[in-house]
Amino acid sequence: MTKPRGEEFVGRKPVVSVSKTQQLTQILREAIESGQYKVGDCVPSFTNLAGYYGMSVNTVREAVAALVQDGLLSKVQGKGTFVAEPKVLPKTIAVVVPHLHSKRDSEYSIGYNILARYVQAIQFEAKNTGTDIILYLDHEDTEVEARNLARLVDRGIDAAIIFWLGSKANEKVLARVLKAGIPVVLIDRYLNRISTDYVVSNNIQNAEDVVKLLVKHGFQQIHYFMQDGMDISPLTDRLKGYMSAVQNLGLDCHVHKVDFDVVDSMVVNNEEDCVVEVEEILDGIKGEFAVFADYPWCIDAISRFIHRRDRLPGKLALASFDDWGTRIPSDILYVTAMQPFEEIGRQSVDLALKRISGEYSSPQHIVVPGEIIVSGGSDSVSTEVSRESSLH
Repeated sequence: MTKPRGEEFVGRKPVVSVSKTQQLTQILREAIESGQYKVGDCVPSFTNLAGYYGMSVNTVREAVAALVQDGLLSKVQGKGTFVAEPKVLPKTIAVVVPHLHSKRDSEYSIGYNILARYVQAIQFEAKNTGTDIILYLDHEDTEVEARNLARLVDRGIDAAIIFWLGSKANEKVLARVLKAGIPVVLIDRYLNRISTDYVVSNNIQNAEDVVKLLVKHGFQQIHYFMQDGMDISPLTDRLKGYMSAVQNLGLDCHVHKVDFDVVDSMVVNNEEDCVVEVEEILDGIKGEFAVFADYPWCIDAISRFIHRRDRLPGKLALASFDDWGTRIPSDILYVTAMQPFEEIGRQSVDLALKRISGEYSSPQHIVVPGEIIVSGGSDSVSTEVSRESSLH
């Protein structure tokens, strides 16, 4: 049997032999790390080290060269070799998102780049704080998300900022990341079953503000369209906000669940079926009304309904969250509750770094106010909600 090079066999267990250069490198490394040689000290000459440790000058030269390469020692021409200042490596934060930019080929929409805006904000804040970023794309696939989460532990990153796809199956993988001591900051959404840090938009208050604004514009009948079967915090909070507002204002509650074919929290397959279902609901509504959708997909379906008809009976207003880029006739009031993407991205990096430094020991929940934008109809204004971020 030929033994592998560099190994000696004792019984059945291989023992790796270490060269004299490796031995001396480790000895000097421990002497530096223990403080025997302090930062700025000039280490003895090659000849003195060789005599002290009973090794050749060539072995000493190779050991010192290895420590210079590792950054523990530095050579100064004509003066000698000195213990170097320890290198301070930048913190590394993993950013896990489904995609960077998703564009739909539709006559009525021009794209949906929410995640790109999050990542851009994270990138800018990381640059300002000297933080390294590793980007993981899930490609809107929960199995890929699980693999990416597992790699966070393997890489030993310092913290993670995650846009969660919404899969319960991956919560066990996320729990392993947290157990490994890696701080996790969720953006846009939070989990009820696992306690993590998160930075989210104030979806409840944003929904309430949209309803109040629609009423201010004369709409007493506000129909809320939601995705059937979706259980993620942004959508549940938006529904809470709508329900709270209509009840407080004494309005009738109109909630319609649309059967989207959901692959995950980001994708809808049966677009045309959704349009037909939305049209059937709209056909049954009488008088002046406003449509408030928890997700822009529904507004896209409604826009097709509008464009397929010469006119609509009565007065109509539309409202949704985020900017879907849907083409809405200018005479129709359109209210958008925009998430504060840049602020969420900035605060997620700030929170992750504070977690790394040990500033917080308990989960931090940051809720950031949004911006209500009004366009079309008789006026076009932008109203930023004047509430400061809340930290629970």
